[in-house]
Amino acid sequence: MQRIEYAAFLETLDHYVGQLLDTLKSKELDQNTLIVFLSDNGGHPEFVSNKPLRGSKWNLYEGGIRVPMLAKWPGVVGAGSFCHTPVIGYDLYPTFIEVGGMNNVSHESDGVSLVPLLKKESMSSDRPLYWHFPYYHPEGNKFGAAQGVIGIDDFSVSKTRPQSAIRVGDRKLIYFEEDQRVELYDLGQDVSEQKDLSRLEPEATRLLKKSLLDYLKSVDARRATPLF
Repeated sequence: MQRIEYAAFLETLDHYVGQLLDTLKSKELDQNTLIVFLSDNGGHPEFVSNKPLRGSKWNLYEGGIRVPMLAKWPGVVGAGSFCHTPVIGYDLYPTFIEVGGMNNVSHESDGVSLVPLLKKESMSSDRPLYWHFPYYHPEGNKFGAAQGVIGIDDFSVSKTRPQSAIRVGDRKLIYFEEDQRVELYDLGQDVSEQKDLSRLEPEATRLLKKSLLDYLKSVDARRATPLF
């Protein structure tokens, strides 16, 4: 029953997106408007499978943070084209600033404009990307009953403990706040995050951990209060 309701929500979303596109066309704005569509996080584990990605909404494995992004910009973005460069949600603000011709507006942003990628121009894929989840989930009494292991394709809500992550190129490090433990993965070879390389690559692990913690300190990120 839950998945039937979920499917109905998707159908409703599709309907409203269609209304938006139809309105832009009726106003003759469809040919000079950039439309971006993406999810804020990975799928809910009780409704969908994120396989082959590990994890789901509420944690920082790829199943929780890797989502597709669709862009429609007639005359700029080619129909049916693909881009495999990793980007992140906070890139949208500087992107919209540039597209709107407001480059003279003073603004600060953690992200970068994606206009070069939209125009099929080159852009570095080695800049650091950051995620931060300083919480326990599920909340309250449900935490104890949740599954202990964050797996793949298990259709179950797992215990998520405070964690942060950094990705540079294909290397991704996850830092767990409670015990300062880390896991390192090569997403180019191991998108399912099954082989922790932190002990095999101690120097890369140290540098990524330092970069992540320095960043969290520089932005005064909220840090977790241990639950146990």
